[in-house]
Amino acid sequence: MNKEVMKPQALNNLEKDWRGKHEKESCQSIIYGVIIGAIAASINAWKKHSN
Repeated sequence: MNKEVMKPQALNNLEKDWRGKHEKESCQSIIYGVIIGAIAASINAWKKHSN
């Protein structure tokens, strides 16, 4: 498994729920996706440094 690519399942579910409810607001969903991606990347980087 490539942990760099993986997102926590809870985050994936949250993202799917949010996108499902706000499909018409595509610009906002893109911004939300970028924020979630940045958070996931930050968590991965922090885990690397803490080891």
